[in-house]
Amino acid sequence: MGPFLPRQDGRQATERNHAYRLQDHGISLTPLQCLPVLSHIAPPAVRRTKATTKFISYIQTKPQLPANSDIFHHPASRLKSRRPIWFTDTVSSAEKLWRESWEVNSPVNSYITDEPTALVPDFDLHRREWCLLNHFCCDTGRCAARLHQWSYSDNPLCICGDIQSMSHIINHCPVNKCEGGLATLHTASNSAREWLRRVHCIR
Repeated sequence: MGPFLPRQDGRQATERNHAYRLQDHGISLTPLQCLPVLSHIAPPAVRRTKATTKFISYIQTKPQLPANSDIFHHPASRLKSRRPIWFTDTVSSAEKLWRESWEVNSPVNSYITDEPTALVPDFDLHRREWCLLNHFCCDTGRCAARLHQWSYSDNPLCICGDIQSMSHIINHCPVNKCEGGLATLHTASNSAREWLRRVHCIR
């Protein structure tokens, strides 16, 4: 029989639920399009395409397999909505497919990323600075405006008196702004790293 857990009243359950929601918001902020760039791992669709290309190349060397005739002597396509395996782009490289995917579905502030397939400059930062920098690059984070939007704070204002958004902190706040803005911060230069270490207006 397991340990006895005391029953919690409604207030405790509500406070715990609010805490969990706040943590979830803090973790699930990064747009999905940014994750492959930040992790330096090709998007799932690109990896599936390259795996399919490898499979087709293998089947091409095995003419005795039934799948060979299915792929290389396939019937005419009848429905435009269907994308059978023989329609897979087996010529383009993974980098080219990744760039095309980035251009079609670019996230906010994508202009700071010239090459989505390259390793981001901030890859060697400590966890706190790395997460904070990526929150600024993705324009998402636990700033005062977001906390007010989520009903976790009554005050959406910055210490300077304006609405505290992520863009405001880095570009316009007279107290906390980063010289050079987001483009400079993304380079992870020595000055940008020092700014990330001393900025404490984000919870």
